Amino acid sequence: MTEIIPAIIPESFEDLRDKMAIVNNIANIVQIDICDGKFVPSKSWPYVGDFDAMYGRIIGEDEGFPFWQSLDFEVDLMVVNPESVIEDWVKAGAKRIVLHIESSKSLLAFLKEFRKKFGYFGDSVAGIEIGIALNLQTPNEKNILI
Repeated sequence: MTEIIPAIIPESFEDLRDKMAIVNNIANIVQIDICDGKFVPSKSWPYVGDFDAMYGRIIGEDEGFPFWQSLDFEVDLMVVNPESVIEDWVKAGAKRIVLHIESSKSLLAFLKEFRKKFGYFGDSVAGIEIGIALNLQTPNEKNILI
């Protein structure tokens, strides 16, 4: 069976919630593109404007992610040094996290430590799938480090 995963580049928390409402009960999972304006030129929530208070409440586990009871989500972390925020997205409830090999100088070492900390279970770490994305221009020598 083919699965279509809608992608959202949220302009704000309200935009994220509104767009997730559109696909709720239609899709099983949604991809949320997180852009810091450094790794990629554009910014998305929670990097747009002031650091969003709702993001802090979600990663503090005081508030649930929008539609957490009916819609899973994955995050594509298009940010510099994703190792500094990946645990936040684990706390937020991401089912899959995509990291870009070019975004960190020590991604392999970080992933080894992450697996030790959270446990490695078959294809996932702590029940979360970790994906690696790379640019077509990235030399194969760097790809081998994965």
